[in-house]
Amino acid sequence: MAFSYMEVAVSALLRRSMVPVVLLASLSGCAGMFTPHEDPKVAGMRLYRQQDYTDAAGSFRNAIRTDPRDYQSHYYLAVCCDAEHRYEEAIAAYREALDVMKVTYAGQEDHDFRLKILDGLAITVAKSDAHDQELDMFEKQAHRSDKAEDYYLVAKIYRYRGDGDMALDNYNHAALLDNKEFAILKEYGLYLQQVGQEKRAVMALSQAYRVNDKDEQVNSALTQLGIVPGPSLKEQSELAQPQIPKGPIPPVDFHKITNSLGFGGGSKTTAPPPSAAPPPSAEQPASTIQAPRD
Repeated sequence: MAFSYMEVAVSALLRRSMVPVVLLASLSGCAGMFTPHEDPKVAGMRLYRQQDYTDAAGSFRNAIRTDPRDYQSHYYLAVCCDAEHRYEEAIAAYREALDVMKVTYAGQEDHDFRLKILDGLAITVAKSDAHDQELDMFEKQAHRSDKAEDYYLVAKIYRYRGDGDMALDNYNHAALLDNKEFAILKEYGLYLQQVGQEKRAVMALSQAYRVNDKDEQVNSALTQLGIVPGPSLKEQSELAQPQIPKGPIPPVDFHKITNSLGFGGGSKTTAPPPSAAPPPSAEQPASTIQAPRD
């Protein structure tokens, strides 16, 4: 069957026009339907919500290349790697997220997100570290640094592994190192209550209440333990103090007060002392008392 010159030209034109379409479709499939010019972090979050963890991880890597200090992208990259059982990559990404937070102002202020990273890291280590290599490394780091956060992380790892005794030991160490860190005190106290150590739970939760008396979980736990949240749990120095200066009360200068109110006449005068009565003179003899007449 013979084809005309026009038919051959049209066929060639169609084949050339289909190449970009096929190529674009192929690239879109590999990138999880990546939209051109879409911000890589936005794309990563969209793919993450669709549970397309492979393509989401690729988008978060692109976001990190654009901004290496984006600690949230490091975190979500770790979560995606964890979901695909690539635990070593997840642990490395979690640690990178923690390191990045220390060198950015936003990261230093984002306390809640840091706790989220620590929790994710602890879960990944607890379920993946069959030979305790990662756990040993984190324990050595805690001993070297002697920081509350490092012991707190080790406590969480042991807790997720079901080793209650080691978890409590490390929680206690963390609380002793920093008895003003609310997150540590709260989690330690709630865990003590969970494992039935009520007396120690009351101590930890009471200290947590002193740091933050607005937390509903702490207040509820104290109530369940028979403790009424209120001023009685606070130290004397933590209670509201009257507006009285410390030390002896200075003497009051009433003269200055009356002058300031306009009652002092504007000048300071001293009344003369009362003079003694003059002695009787010789010309005026002193009167004598006469006897009554009959």
